[in-house]
Amino acid sequence: MLGSVPLPFEAEVIREEREKAMEEATAQRPGLTMFTDGSRMEEGAAGYAVAWKEGQTWKGVKTHMGYNQEAFDAECAALTRALDLA
Repeated sequence: MLGSVPLPFEAEVIREEREKAMEEATAQRPGLTMFTDGSRMEEGAAGYAVAWKEGQTWKGVKTHMGYNQEAFDAECAALTRALDLA
């Protein structure tokens, strides 16, 4: 960052096609399959979600963390919750 103006972030944005995402979500894997996501919205609200597959059924939890957290905090909380659930 230079002063209060952020420098451009040089990265390639990769978006998976919906079909590819469904293929990944429905792929048969040995053991427990879990997906996690944590994020922070522009107005400051942070939260996370954890999804896992039990048999043929997907289950999940989502948690609002308030307005004092960063995206990194939400990602870490999601991983911690996933480990607790596992």
